[in-house]
Amino acid sequence: MFSKELGYREHLSSQIIRGLDERVEEFRSRELKAEYTFLWIDAVYEKVRSPGRVESVAVMIVYGVDRERQREVLAVEPALFNQWAGEDQPGDKAAEPGGRGVSAG
Repeated sequence: MFSKELGYREHLSSQIIRGLDERVEEFRSRELKAEYTFLWIDAVYEKVRSPGRVESVAVMIVYGVDRERQREVLAVEPALFNQWAGEDQPGDKAAEPGGRGVSAG
């Protein structure tokens, strides 16, 4: 009975994680609809398991404020600085010139 229950829990966990992965991908790939007149970046530190150790990693949060003074979370990304070399940075999509992102004026 224990192994049957454990298998059910693993299946349920997999379904939940798959659903969360889909929602995270939707959030990360969404179009930014507003023009943000102000951006700021904040960070919180979380303990993250790596192979053979636990380390403290900054989780960067990028906020934007639109013309109606409404604040919106634009990005939430782990600050893995060594992985950013030559890649997009968190918040790059928000800071693109023109159209969506930060206004020039």
